[in-house]
Amino acid sequence: MIYPIQFIFLPDQLTQFESIISKSYGIILLTGPTGSGKTTTLYAALNRVNSKDKNIITVEDPVEYKLDRI
Repeated sequence: MIYPIQFIFLPDQLTQFESIISKSYGIILLTGPTGSGKTTTLYAALNRVNSKDKNIITVEDPVEYKLDRI
């Protein structure tokens, strides 16, 4: 299940994170130990920014969810 991004962050954190993921340039690295929420955060963010006018690439092993256009 891919959670909405609003379920992951507190309101102030959500505003900051959405500002970061909405940029049209740059790289975002999600790192952390097993069970820390990397996959949940990644897919919530991808689901939020995914659109036809964006080219999004992920490097994952294994790929846990298949999203259209990614």
